[in-house]
Amino acid sequence: MKMTNINNRKKSYPLILSMFLLFATGCNFNRNNDSQQQIEQNTNATIISTDSLEQGWQRAIDSMLLVASTAKQDTNLAKLYADIGNIYYDHLNDFEKAKAYYYKLEALSETLDWNEGYYLFAACLTDILNIEGLMDSSIVIHSQVLELAKTEMNELKIAKITVNLGNCYLYKKEKLSLVTPMVLRQWKSR
Repeated sequence: MKMTNINNRKKSYPLILSMFLLFATGCNFNRNNDSQQQIEQNTNATIISTDSLEQGWQRAIDSMLLVASTAKQDTNLAKLYADIGNIYYDHLNDFEKAKAYYYKLEALSETLDWNEGYYLFAACLTDILNIEGLMDSSIVIHSQVLELAKTEMNELKIAKITVNLGNCYLYKKEKLSLVTPMVLRQWKSR
């Protein structure tokens, strides 16, 4: 009896596989027109959804700013500043507003004597500074935070910050290697 069930299963696998392949192709043999129309529809939907997403992020920021205006000066407000800055940075590509909120995070963290807030400030701000090509500023900030982590003997923070600091030096070296040949060419042409 058991042997019969196994044989029936073996016979049903090709049938199941062929049914799966038939349904996976969509049972559509005239694909050219339908796929082009579907691509055009998806493209239009993406453009509309991108605009609505930006409006959604702006609404989220408006709500967060309303909360921030009445919140007491504590670590939750500092985290809220970081979240607002992250939305400006990640979703709205407004680096100046993002930096303004990261600096608010730094000021409040110093007022509260909250080292985690200072680590958060350094991580957020140096991302923007690296994109803007200000590696020296990132190196200074990472060096200060690294000293803080060493005084706390926080090995995980020391490791993360050391990697970030190394990346800044690498970016700086790459930037110099790109700029130096251009400067030499300009100097030789004089």
